[in-house]
Parts: sequence; structure tokens; C-alpha cells
Amino acid sequence: MRRILLCPSAFYPSLGGVEEICRNLAKELQQQGFTVAIAVNRYPDSLPETELMDGIQVHRFFFKTPSRTLSGLAMGARIPGNIAKFLQFVQSFAPDVIHVICPSSNSLYCYVARILLQKKLLVTLQGEFFMDANNDYERSAFARYAVSKLLHAADGVTACSKYVLDDAKQRFAFDAPLEEVLFNGVDLGEQPSNQNGSAVPSSFVFGIGRLVQNKGFDWLIKAFKKLSSVQPNVDLVLAGAGDAQTELEQLCLALAIEKRVHFVGRQDRPAVADLFKKCLFFVLPSPVEPFGIVCLEAMRAGKAVIATNTGGPPEFIQPGLNGLLVPPKDDQALFDAMNQLCSDKKLSNKLGATGLRLVQDFEWTKITQKYCEIYERLAKG
Repeated sequence: MRRILLCPSAFYPSLGGVEEICRNLAKELQQQGFTVAIAVNRYPDSLPETELMDGIQVHRFFFKTPSRTLSGLAMGARIPGNIAKFLQFVQSFAPDVIHVICPSSNSLYCYVARILLQKKLLVTLQGEFFMDANNDYERSAFARYAVSKLLHAADGVTACSKYVLDDAKQRFAFDAPLEEVLFNGVDLGEQPSNQNGSAVPSSFVFGIGRLVQNKGFDWLIKAFKKLSSVQPNVDLVLAGAGDAQTELEQLCLALAIEKRVHFVGRQDRPAVADLFKKCLFFVLPSPVEPFGIVCLEAMRAGKAVIATNTGGPPEFIQPGLNGLLVPPKDDQALFDAMNQLCSDKKLSNKLGATGLRLVQDFEWTKITQKYCEIYERLAKG
């Protein structure tokens, strides 16, 4: 059976979409008999160098990159030693395929492994070039250079949506031997906690994500202000944490809806599943989203989805079938969509039921099988 080295941009204890993708893929690969290891940046430095998590061997390396600061230049001086240590590990693990999930600081290191060790290389894109909250690819010429070298050297490139693949090809003009759109998956077996970990109202619209500027929660709050006047028994619950939370809370105060908007913070997986189960419907307000795994989580709970008509969601959310799509940053359009679902329970239930049926095609076992086919093609190629 094949040996696969997964190299995500981040992994647990960090929480996020990439971490969930890597965890589910690794788990499914192991169940299918693959030998799997994870190599990830060691951040923060206090994390152990190696660790067994959910039966998966995790190896952490200092995937440092240079910058124009004094500390960044010092990091640059340590890069050769860091590369040598990573190459030594790759040689010992002997993967059939190195699979980079969301290129970041890992780009340089995996590119060198591809060139010097002649390892097959698969790169999976998750919208990192336009969704990075730190704007690393806008600010760093080295980051752009490293990922360009990685993509041009890759034996295969997959993306979570056609939107993401087209964006990357326009930016870096690569032409990989294998290029495919491969949607992200969802764990259909994940169960809600059925506990009152966070006190939530009985009737609420739900949103979840990192509370940062590019996620559109300010727009959702403004649209909810309009909704609050016509739907007095419906509240808004927002889960997640981030730098913009204080600003969002102040916006709620300014709009006099602070008692109707509930910030419940970061929740564990069972608690999130519980919030999806209890909500009226789900809203993903990002002006542009590479894919939107949270939409799949809402569909898994049998809930209708409202998302924007840009980015990845329109590739699997069909208006009037399993959700509604609205133009980004259009307060009136988002209000109209939310009010429609609040007022028409029959429509909301129909969208949710169809979503529950359609989400079966996104089960991680099925998504993993597609990756296995790609691994086999690359390994034999």
C-alpha cells in the first residue's frame, strides 16, 4: 500500500478548515490501509517535535522563510539547516507522494524535496492566495516566488473549486500534468453534543468562522439589523473568534441590537454540530469564499444555506434547491433572503432536506477515494 506524506499549512492544536481537511483525509487514508504521516510547521515553537494524534504521526519542522526584518534575515540564515532536517525525514519516511495542502511556509521545503529527492508532488489549493488574513502573498515576494516554484514543479494540482484553480493559474501561469477540481468533504458521522454548553436563544440564525475583516460578518450584522425589526423572535448567533470581534460587538451596540446578537466564541466540533442542528438556517457572509466547508456542515444538519454568489459556494449550492445565493455586501439582498426563510418555513425545510440528500456525495470516504486514484496515477506516472 502507498505511503503518503501530508504537508498542510497548519494542523492541530490549531483550528480551521485546513486542519479539518487534513485530519479527515489522514484518518480515511489510514482506514484504507495507507501509511500516512503529517509534516507541518512547528508553530508555536513550544509544540513537541513529534506527536501521535488520533493515531496519526505528526512531525513538526521549522518551515521558516526570510523577510526584510532583522529577525527575518536571521531566520533566513537557518533555512539550509531546516531544509536538511526535512529532507532527512522525507528520505527516512520514503513517501510515494508528498501532498501539500494549502501551500504556505511549507512551499520552499516541499519544492526542494521534489527536486532533490525526486518525490512525486501533489498540491491542493484552498484559496490561500486571496483569503489569507495576513496578506502574506501580497506582502512577500519570497512567498510568491516559493509557491510559484512549487506549482511549476508539481506533478498534480487540485483545488477545492474551479474558482480557486482559475485564480491560481491566472496568478502563477502554471500548467501541471494533472489538474482537477476536487471538492472538500464533510464528516457525516460527526454527532452534536446535545448539551447546553453555550446558552443560545430558541430561534436563531447561525454564522460561524474566524471573526476577521474578510469574512463579511459586519455585513451580516447590518442585514440582521433590518431583520430584527420584522422578525422580533429571531436572534443571531455567531461562533468563532478573531481580531475583529471587538469591532463587531461595537457595531452591534451602535445598531442597538447587542441583545439580539450572541457571540459564543470558539466551540469544539460536537458543540458546533449542535448549533447547526438547533439553528433556523445558516448564513455564510464571506464576500468571496474558496469553498465553504461550513455550508456542508449546515447541509449535514438538514439546514438551508444562504451564501454569496461568488467564489466556491455557487459550484455546489443551487438557488431554490439547497440554498439561496445573494450578491456580496448587499445588505438588502441578504435581508430579503433571511426574511424569506424566516417567513417561509416550508421553503426553509425543503432546502434543508434537499441539502441533506445532496451532502451524501461529499462524505469523506468518497472524497478520499478520489485522492487515492490521483495518488496512484502520480505514483505510477
